[in-house]
Amino acid sequence: PRPNSDVVKAGQLLKKELDKLMKTMPDFTAEIPYDDSLFVEASVKNVLRDMGFGILLTSVVLYLFLKRFSATFIVAIAMPVALFATFTPMVMHGYSMNIMSSLGLAISMGVLVNNAILIIENIFRYRDMGYSPEEAAEKGTVEISLSVLAGTATNLGVFLPVAIMTGIAGQFLVQYAVTIVYATLFSLWVSLTLTPSMAARFKADAGIPRLGRFLCGWWDWIYSGFETLFLFLLRRAIRHPFLTILVFAGLTFGAFKAGGFIGAEFMPRTDDGAMTIDITLPSNTPVWVTQARAKEIEDRIRETLPALEYIVSTVGASGRNQGTHKATIEAYFHNNVERPSTMEMADQLRPFVNAMPGVDATVSGFRSGMGGGKPIQIIVRGDELETLYRIAETLRDRIRHAPGIVDAGIDVEMGKPELQILPVRWRLSQFGINMTTLSQV
Repeated sequence: PRPNSDVVKAGQLLKKELDKLMKTMPDFTAEIPYDDSLFVEASVKNVLRDMGFGILLTSVVLYLFLKRFSATFIVAIAMPVALFATFTPMVMHGYSMNIMSSLGLAISMGVLVNNAILIIENIFRYRDMGYSPEEAAEKGTVEISLSVLAGTATNLGVFLPVAIMTGIAGQFLVQYAVTIVYATLFSLWVSLTLTPSMAARFKADAGIPRLGRFLCGWWDWIYSGFETLFLFLLRRAIRHPFLTILVFAGLTFGAFKAGGFIGAEFMPRTDDGAMTIDITLPSNTPVWVTQARAKEIEDRIRETLPALEYIVSTVGASGRNQGTHKATIEAYFHNNVERPSTMEMADQLRPFVNAMPGVDATVSGFRSGMGGGKPIQIIVRGDELETLYRIAETLRDRIRHAPGIVDAGIDVEMGKPELQILPVRWRLSQFGINMTTLSQV
């Protein structure tokens, strides 16, 4: 699909058109080896489903603390209203419901809940003091509005710089950050307008209802236990300030030391249920020999990886850096069954492929074209190609057995067959062909 287009809708339309086309050609069959729209659609649906569970769980937790159905209902309505309002600027910016924007909506739910809870809790505090619903809504909102505004501003201060970030990282994170900024602004608007308006319409009596006390009695018992433990630890910390500071200094130092064991990468590897094996044999290898080697790998995958759905192999394809001595095997696995990750299955298959004589192979736990570039690349420059190749071989042999290094190889191939054409100019002129036209053939 075109950039910024809906890949899910494009995939659905493509399948419909393919079904129509196949009906006109009953003697032919066509299969889609890989549908990226299914992976995108499933990822977005998972985020939206988790958002729904988050709203439900937040409502339950809120009821345990406030013990009022009215307060729970108000917050449960305020959260989706702010989320749905965020869709308008998303459409204006041309954003789609992708993984990054959906994740931004999910992350912003914490701000939505926080603002709504601060307002509603203060309103019901005034109602417990004997104020009418209208007076409680006004006084409670005005009193805490500055605190809510300050909390919202701190969140905007974090994500606004990310929203205007440039470079490759900015291209990945801009929709995520902009979505959070708009959702945060709408949460402030909903908390200061819709939340007090709805609270003013509930005419419940002051105090906690009996039903709330009955349903949440067990929670009060647990909460009082935590409160007692907290007060005990707090008194001890106040009595021994030096020991408290020393403990937290040790924890901070340990956290910094543990950070050194955390790896770093640009983007986490996603398991989209695909694995790619690229093999290269010596130059001038016939295509049927390459095909036989690819068939051995296919058989090995079928024998050792039971979650396999199907395999697509390309042997001797034309194109840049391709030839009869190269092949690409793409294996696709079921995502609806319990199985190891594609990276783990690639590690399982790699020893067999590397043990094949005369085969230089790369085994990747992702689909070809999905971040397939190797993360570490060394460029050797010089004038003599043969000397450069020898240096590259030395580097490859030295780093091949280093811890954590797999699939070390050289991009440049030596010994490729070369065909030289020496045209006879006077014969070309008889057919009205010049050298420029011939070079474009």
